[in-house]
Amino acid sequence: MALAPISSLTDAQRQQIALWVQSMPVDAEHMRQVARIALALFDQLHGLHGEPLRYRAVLEVAALTHDVGFSINEKSHHKHSRDLILKRNFSGFSQYETQVIACLARYHRKTEPDLGHALFCDFDATSRQTIHHLGALLRLADGLDRAHNNTLEGLACDITDKEVVLRLSSKRNLVSEMAGVELKKSWFERVYHRTLRAKVGL
Repeated sequence: MALAPISSLTDAQRQQIALWVQSMPVDAEHMRQVARIALALFDQLHGLHGEPLRYRAVLEVAALTHDVGFSINEKSHHKHSRDLILKRNFSGFSQYETQVIACLARYHRKTEPDLGHALFCDFDATSRQTIHHLGALLRLADGLDRAHNNTLEGLACDITDKEVVLRLSSKRNLVSEMAGVELKKSWFERVYHRTLRAKVGL
């Protein structure tokens, strides 16, 4: 399946985000690729996570902005991304949705959500489950563009009671993407109660 999911955002929303991202020294194309992958995962795994479709747009914005913290500091950029996003007023998104977006960006790398963390602890149980569902997808999508080279061209998910198999395709070598899945899959496996593996070929 070609990696070209339909955006959940309006043209004006995409332009607003693009102008913000382009104002900073960050890899905007990597974030667009991660958004494409994240949306494909959301769509193909909807039977597992069951999140309302309004969260598709929330995930898309989180993917498009998850690395904005690089403009402040590389080492802790996930936390800086959270803080920068919290200060934004994204057109069409409520304060609550912006907080979810910020939380997703914060957890795209390093530690997973913990009730001892500021912001995450303020959400109710349902919202925390949504953050787990979507955050695991965003982290996996980031791993699937680990080298920031937009190599992945196709993605299909095979789901069974015990595992999810990601079938990947590209005209180029996918060694980095396969390694990215291995590095980023643990949260997904805990949240979705299935082992995750990747293989090349649709």
